[in-house]
Amino acid sequence: MSRNGAGNRYRYRSGSRPGSWGDGSGKKDKRQGLWRGIAIALVVVMLAAIIVSIVLGVRGCTDAGTTPTPGVSPTPTPLAVGTPLPTLEPLIPEGLTEADAIALDAEAADVPFTHHFINHPVIYGSKMAYSSGDTTSIRTNANVLKDLYIYDFLTEEETLIASSQLKGEISEIQLNDDYLVWVDSDNYTKHSIWRHMLFVPTEIIGEDDTEEYYEEEEELTPDPSASPAPASNDNEEVGISYTVTAEIRQIQHRKPRLRLYADNLVYTMEDAELGNDQLYLINPRTGEDTSLAVIQNPSAYGASPPDISGNQVIWAMHDPGQPDEDVPVSGERSAIYYVYIDREHLEAYPTDPETSYIIPDFWPAGMYVDKPQVNDDVWIWTDQLGIGGKLWLRDLQTPYAEPVVIAENDPATGALVNSISLIEGYVVYCKNQTIYAYNYVDKQYYRLTPLGEVHMTPSAGGKRVVWFPKTGDGEGDRLMTVMLP
Repeated sequence: MSRNGAGNRYRYRSGSRPGSWGDGSGKKDKRQGLWRGIAIALVVVMLAAIIVSIVLGVRGCTDAGTTPTPGVSPTPTPLAVGTPLPTLEPLIPEGLTEADAIALDAEAADVPFTHHFINHPVIYGSKMAYSSGDTTSIRTNANVLKDLYIYDFLTEEETLIASSQLKGEISEIQLNDDYLVWVDSDNYTKHSIWRHMLFVPTEIIGEDDTEEYYEEEEELTPDPSASPAPASNDNEEVGISYTVTAEIRQIQHRKPRLRLYADNLVYTMEDAELGNDQLYLINPRTGEDTSLAVIQNPSAYGASPPDISGNQVIWAMHDPGQPDEDVPVSGERSAIYYVYIDREHLEAYPTDPETSYIIPDFWPAGMYVDKPQVNDDVWIWTDQLGIGGKLWLRDLQTPYAEPVVIAENDPATGALVNSISLIEGYVVYCKNQTIYAYNYVDKQYYRLTPLGEVHMTPSAGGKRVVWFPKTGDGEGDRLMTVMLP
């Protein structure tokens, strides 16, 4: 309020003059002076209030405009279940490339083993699991990968765990501290999921709604002279019943794809009657399973396995935001679907009234997605069915991070990106018959094999990488390894 505005509140009466109320008496002059003093005091108070508010307002704007102390960006409010995240434009990262890779090939060493053929191994800690065989027959004409072994890098010893019960081959091997899981197949339509317990509980000390707690565990060392499928071992005193090696599922039609983390095994199973695939979660010890999802369009996604890390399961499927009529024009677009499998999250998901399956969250990738993989830090995938395409990485620690390309096919040489493994801190892959590892934290490439030589199908676990160098006809397989920094 202005000074003039304040004066208007105390406007003189018509015909009066300053110092009087119209009758000229001294008493009235005193009264007039008193009221005038009150008016002046009120004006002063109001002016003081205005000045204070201006000062505080300026100070408030100054504080709001200062640069805050750097810190972690706040996590956005989670979206409702089933709500797609915004599609982001992909960016190719600047900086080092494969041409600038640090060479580690001089540190590589052979892995000693005596088998003629060895299947794609899986690594966990200091151990490696693989199927193998000693026949010299051509692989396509004989079932040679029929025996399952665990190799210890510390002792350089291997232990026979099991042999094919279907007179076929063993594949889809998964390994962790507690379990060795695999698929036994007749290489046609009969497949069985087996698990071998590496440690078994000896005493239950308590349990809650989600898991049991064990006082101690006993390591099992199989007897190579025993049956590949040991008999049941029951501990009736503490109420524990387990079978060290057991078949936990029989599956028809297409071979299931397996992924293991802790006590959770996820796998896909073809449903020939419905014409789609089913995604299941199973406890390897108890055999209890949960149906997670129906994977539509198996021709595009049936060969793309799910993945699991921690309590997150991911898989690729058609992007529901893409109209069917757009697929022939723009090509198939995928979304990465994900669910959290702890009981609290599973019970919170809404379910489809027609299928009773949960309705998962999803992220529209804006491209085709094949073989997505996950750990605590990132998602990775390729954008081409089968082998090849661009290898993408999306940072899960940065809210709404844009995916980046970390490797891609070389059109000049025809080299394809393939055999991809995700481990903590690294993505390992093969390109142009050379093995690379990309450190996604430091954004640094490492070359694990010499340029100009032929190396293939790497596998990684922890900081260890193994792969196959090319061998001559009739020489059998050879395996090499190196530790990443």
